[in-house]
Amino acid sequence: MTAKWVRFEGPGGSAKTSIISSQNIELPNLKPGDKGSFVISPPDNWKSADALYLTARDPFDNEIFTWSYPVRTPKEVNKGFLSPKPKSPIKTETKAGSITVDANGRHYTFSGTTGLLTAVKKNGRVIPFNNGPIIFDHKDKIESLDVNTLEDRTEILTVFEATDKSPNWASYKEYSSDVVKWTVHANGLLDLHVEIKGKKIVTGFKGITFSFPESEVSGMKWLGDGPYRVWRNRMKGTRFQVWENDYNNTVTGESGFVYPEFKGFFSSLYWARVKGKNNKGFTVYCHSENTFLRMLTPQQPKEDPKHRVSVDFPEGDISFVKNIPAIGTKFQTGDKMGPQGNSENYLGNDDDPISIDLTFEF
Repeated sequence: MTAKWVRFEGPGGSAKTSIISSQNIELPNLKPGDKGSFVISPPDNWKSADALYLTARDPFDNEIFTWSYPVRTPKEVNKGFLSPKPKSPIKTETKAGSITVDANGRHYTFSGTTGLLTAVKKNGRVIPFNNGPIIFDHKDKIESLDVNTLEDRTEILTVFEATDKSPNWASYKEYSSDVVKWTVHANGLLDLHVEIKGKKIVTGFKGITFSFPESEVSGMKWLGDGPYRVWRNRMKGTRFQVWENDYNNTVTGESGFVYPEFKGFFSSLYWARVKGKNNKGFTVYCHSENTFLRMLTPQQPKEDPKHRVSVDFPEGDISFVKNIPAIGTKFQTGDKMGPQGNSENYLGNDDDPISIDLTFEF
């Protein structure tokens, strides 16, 4: 077995993987059915690696599989790609039910009543990314919306009413508020922080979504698991690295037949560069671990009368979620195929909010 410590370039670089250290690993001589262990001695520079690759080969030196393990968190990796840029004057106005912020050639418009991003322009050109963040299955009313204008940034904070987050079986009531905070920096970068009250057992989606017309998407480049999409009960087989896929509308086994499929859920998102037609794309950096990127909505197959391989996607076009659905087969629905297909998701402690932190670069 070979152990490789690797690094990746950012959204503006190439998709190549750079090896900073490599070593051969001696594996124990095991009989069929036996189990053993092996030791990897990290090199002196292992902390500067983005991932560890373990590659197994057969006696003929053919690769059997490569397992990948991220070394640094999304926040640590993205920090190197978000170096400060020259500052420019920042201008904020609130009128006619809208909040507008101009910074470094970017013009952002937010709803003055909901705090949602409603429009983005870059040097006068419309970037059709808007209508978010919408929190899935969210019915709480807005308690306050505040705009804080500072010298180098503008903050827009939306706080929702405090509602009961205690489990159904609890004899007590515990209240908390969901929070959405936008920060527009003088260099034009747009930060988003979302806190959603914790629920240990979830049957729907937990996350946020935005609108971006499918007709404007030409491809995607990202650092995360790939090149294939995943389902809750189909997580294995991917590799963590920089991937790049062109848009396609493949319906698996039915039409298109261009693989990997472009649309679906992608795991372990670090950053993604959404390629837009006519230079209308953008880059998003995800600083939160264990976040899935939802890229558009796959077309449903025509020959699935019992809805076994047709997965119901949430609203919106581009989403950032903490849990994803399972998929079935021709003969079974996903929730009938073992615990990984269970529709209930367990998301840690009720006391801790579910946080999603993003940075958008238009």
